[in-house]
Amino acid sequence: MKEDILKNKKVLLIIGGGIAAYKSLDLIRKVKEYGANVKCVLTEAAKEFVTPLSVKALSNNKVYTKLFDKKGIGSFDHIELSKEQDIIIVAPATANLIARFAHGEASDLASTILLATKKPVFLLPSMNVRMWENQTTKKNIRSIKSNRNIKVLNPIKGSLACGEFGKGKMIDSTKAVKHIVDFLILQKKMNLSGIKALVTAGPTIEKIDPIRCITNLSSGKQGYAIAETLYEFGADTTLITGPTYIEKPSGINVIEVETAREMSQKCESSLPVDVAICNAAVADFQILNTLKQKIKKNNIKNLKLELKNNPDILKNLSHRNDNRPKLVVGFAAETKNILPNAKEKLKNKGCDWLLANKITFSNNTMGSNYNSVYFLNGKEVEKWERENKKIIAEKLVLKIGNYFSKYDSKIH
Repeated sequence: MKEDILKNKKVLLIIGGGIAAYKSLDLIRKVKEYGANVKCVLTEAAKEFVTPLSVKALSNNKVYTKLFDKKGIGSFDHIELSKEQDIIIVAPATANLIARFAHGEASDLASTILLATKKPVFLLPSMNVRMWENQTTKKNIRSIKSNRNIKVLNPIKGSLACGEFGKGKMIDSTKAVKHIVDFLILQKKMNLSGIKALVTAGPTIEKIDPIRCITNLSSGKQGYAIAETLYEFGADTTLITGPTYIEKPSGINVIEVETAREMSQKCESSLPVDVAICNAAVADFQILNTLKQKIKKNNIKNLKLELKNNPDILKNLSHRNDNRPKLVVGFAAETKNILPNAKEKLKNKGCDWLLANKITFSNNTMGSNYNSVYFLNGKEVEKWERENKKIIAEKLVLKIGNYFSKYDSKIH
């Protein structure tokens, strides 16, 4: 299946003007190995790093460099190239090219194609670490990602050509093609258009006094990855998030809360939905005697906190008589006896599926970019090996897509 997804597909590679442009030559080879026909566009700046002759030799196709080329298809190369391709890859996607794309500029052939196309676009950013971390670049990336047809394969950390070290290095061509292939396979298998999804993510906090609180180490990364993946495949997605340091995703209805009670209220008011995924690490207890002033050290000995159970969001959604989501998915973080505890939680909460992971001081799942889980649906147990949380999210969303394609006429 993977070998065939790009076979005979028309791929347009737009090469930007950055030092990573030389990697585009290897990218051409890698894409062609899957049987695709590759055409290339070079920006004026790109020609400073790679020659049209090299690109032509590897692609076996005419190389396009100018918006108006009398020797090309005609006066409307940008329209023809944007329409006839199956997918478009931009590598390297420089800060300049990203900015022009985000603001809808059509100042050269590359930017005009990107403005005109309705086909899937994969951006492979490459730039100096400070340029990547600049707020303007982040804003441009958010703007671009609000379009479901556009996928950004973030740069990685490493030694940069400028001599600095940090995030800004273009992803390896082999990994880039794997990401593209995996995405196209998922896209072919499912379409979540018409499905309403609710995702909870991050920690909640319960204040002890104006400075101190009870919370946990959840980063929200897994929940955010699930919400973004649902959105990418067409779902109308609402993300209810506790306090995190993660950049809020574009195109998604994001609701920020602090306490478990607030999260519970927002979940209730977001109904009805087709699927609810409760990934948030919700505090089990709230503090009844929250203090209005900071607790001083000399008063610690006399401190007594009165606790009360917080609303059980997962259980409440699962046991609703009205507006119960067709599919309710829970998460369980366990430190021991992971499968027995997960099976017991699945039964007690009344949810349809449960994903359980083991949390220890050594595996560093909370806060990291990786996760390994057990998937339970009441009939079988699957072990998903340690992967990037985005991959875990894609596996879950694929199952959600299969579920609705089988039982819900909304999915076509």
